[in-house]
Amino acid sequence: MDQTQPFLDSSDIIDDGRELARRMDRDGYLVVRGLLNPDRIFALRQRFLTIAYKAGWLHTDSPLNEATADPSSFCVEPEDPYMEIIRRMNRIEEFHALQHDPALVGLLERMCGEPILPHPRLITRAIFPRRDAFTTPPHQDFIPIQGTPDTYTAWFPLGDLPSSMGGVEIAEGSHVGGLYDFQPGLGAGGIEITESFEGRWRGGSFAAGDVLFFHSMAVHRGVPNKTDALRLSVDSRYQKISEPIAPGSLLPHTKPQTWDEIYADWPADSP
Repeated sequence: MDQTQPFLDSSDIIDDGRELARRMDRDGYLVVRGLLNPDRIFALRQRFLTIAYKAGWLHTDSPLNEATADPSSFCVEPEDPYMEIIRRMNRIEEFHALQHDPALVGLLERMCGEPILPHPRLITRAIFPRRDAFTTPPHQDFIPIQGTPDTYTAWFPLGDLPSSMGGVEIAEGSHVGGLYDFQPGLGAGGIEITESFEGRWRGGSFAAGDVLFFHSMAVHRGVPNKTDALRLSVDSRYQKISEPIAPGSLLPHTKPQTWDEIYADWPADSP
């Protein structure tokens, strides 16, 4: 990979909707440190790791919170063994509630200047370590999402994320270049943009509660997980409520799982 420069930190402008919009329009991304309550992040992480442990994804002789992966259980989306476990994670109410956190929604509403619709299609990513060939290649989210191009992803790790665990990098300003040529690729999404974007990549480490926002046309890529731990993260997408939305964004990412199946164990008075 070419040299990656650090993300620009936008934590100091979170109350300034006009400046948030200006920076997103210019760079195609925002990084906000400490936006979410780390306690909520770690609580959900514990729930997900328990599911992963019971599925055999983690070593039994390591502490659960270290998330030490069992390489013999390696699987990736859209393989059935992977999707089966992600469907179990998708049934947790707290996972879906986090998408509606006022800190997330409020920031985006200030930036967009009107009410925001969270996409019901919420996504968990579980990335096994030391499988570089399956690292998500450069791509644009608009290709699979459709609807309005002005859709924004809030990406955040479930836990602290040192640079050795990888994460996501953004090609700064790439969202203004239209749709780029792509080809089939490994990793989430299954597509790869071949343009290099040399000198424009931005990245860095994350702490629990940090959030990366980016435009659906922004080219971004995964970074290899060089540790021994399973990496957990969330993709939560949002758009103006006044803009068109593709029907697929209203369905679970874990289809054929249905909303009734997801809600089955939730309390009757859940909102």
